[in-house]
Amino acid sequence: MELINELSVPLPPERAWEVLTDLALVAACLPGARLDAVDGEEHTGRLQVRVGPVPACYTGAARFLERDAAARRAVLRAGEKHRALLGEDQWRWLEAELTSSTGRWLLVGNQVMMAPLRLVNAAGGLGVNPSQWDGYPAERRRLYDLLWRTGWTSNVAVLSGDLHSSWGADLPVGAEFVSPSVTTSAFSQTVLPGVPGASALARRWFQSQNRHLRLVDLDHHGYVTVDVTPERVQGDWWHVDTIARRDRSERWAGGWWLGEGQLGLNRADGPATLSPR
Repeated sequence: MELINELSVPLPPERAWEVLTDLALVAACLPGARLDAVDGEEHTGRLQVRVGPVPACYTGAARFLERDAAARRAVLRAGEKHRALLGEDQWRWLEAELTSSTGRWLLVGNQVMMAPLRLVNAAGGLGVNPSQWDGYPAERRRLYDLLWRTGWTSNVAVLSGDLHSSWGADLPVGAEFVSPSVTTSAFSQTVLPGVPGASALARRWFQSQNRHLRLVDLDHHGYVTVDVTPERVQGDWWHVDTIARRDRSERWAGGWWLGEGQLGLNRADGPATLSPR
């Protein structure tokens, strides 16, 4: 993508040069932009934008490759800054465990959502939350490559949380079950604007841009139970209507199962034999 723009600035050339090469000043002029750190010629920062009811945050780095004050010419290279979700000690431990495992199923306890959650499914996908695996695409590719290389081409169930909402998603190695929060404010309360219909609109939009999502609920508190048999892993979402008082209105909000040797989720007709009641 190439963006070209020209504009006239009512400043003397030397003053305009000072301002335009001071990225802290430039960031202050851009709504939602913030410069986080400067290390020599490298500047790291973020930009927060909103598309309809859904906010998004993008992080990156820019480095001056050329800065010639006499010719008033500056060249910057900008892009995604390399980030790591796991340390090398963790990678070595994980590879050893995957290589030595003789189990039929691999259950991965995971702190943040692994499946892509695209705000817009274009140009490779524009992410929503850089703090989850969307913000570490190289790490996610490395994990999938490791799973495939160690024989885990299916039968992988990823169990996640953190997003304060309910999600079920297909993965290239199996499926992901994301639990809602028990008491912490839900996604719709902390992220979306408090206007009627915002949650329903966001849910439909997410599913339209992310065809691998099978379940999306942004409103309810609750938890997920996971039942494992030789033939399948089933996740059941249990929701409550209020956390302000003790209430027996807990209900089954739906279930999805991953079959042995299969990729992707299937809708369950009812909760698994394991019941929270």
